[in-house]
Amino acid sequence: MSNYYDVVDIAPGIKRINSSENAACDLIIGTQKAALIDTGLGLGDLPALVKSITSLPLIIFNTHCHCDHIGGNGQFIQSIYMGKEDIPTCSYSNSVYFRKSMMEHRDLPENFDEEEYLGRGFGSRAYFIPERKIIYVGDSVLRTVLVFGYGAASRKTYIHTMDKLLKLPFDRILASHSYNPLQREDMERCKRVAELADYETGEPFENPI
Repeated sequence: MSNYYDVVDIAPGIKRINSSENAACDLIIGTQKAALIDTGLGLGDLPALVKSITSLPLIIFNTHCHCDHIGGNGQFIQSIYMGKEDIPTCSYSNSVYFRKSMMEHRDLPENFDEEEYLGRGFGSRAYFIPERKIIYVGDSVLRTVLVFGYGAASRKTYIHTMDKLLKLPFDRILASHSYNPLQREDMERCKRVAELADYETGEPFENPI
């Protein structure tokens, strides 16, 4: 498990933690405390990795309640913060069915016991660091597809949120499912896609998972 994670330096005091889970976590190291944004699926020993990087007191934040972002929460003894609006959705997005569906598409570590680990919504949160001009957006900005499904905010709300975020003076975007940082243009494209989508009258697309 020692080589399970790939840690990349994004900026001074900011480390991106990638793995085969394809859901990055981010560690921000300050002068008095450290913050971890998201905990992945929980397949690796993330607490041990964090301890090997910093000994500062740790605060944990979740961008939203999907299992590939909060799956490792149970490994930590520290307090964990997430949007209260996402709490009702946790029961679905962390159900045995949902987690099994997610894991079928992941490279699981050796000796992984599937049952042991079983157990972007209204409450999604973005985290902005003005000093570094970096913003963390969870799944809100992607280069693949935007899904407005169960537990997610409406398309109108999404567009409004993108307008608000684009007013912030950031240069780089750290998105959970992008190995490398994204740019402002990527958020502008996502907003444009949402504006052009015929969501109200179009044909619904069945969620593959």
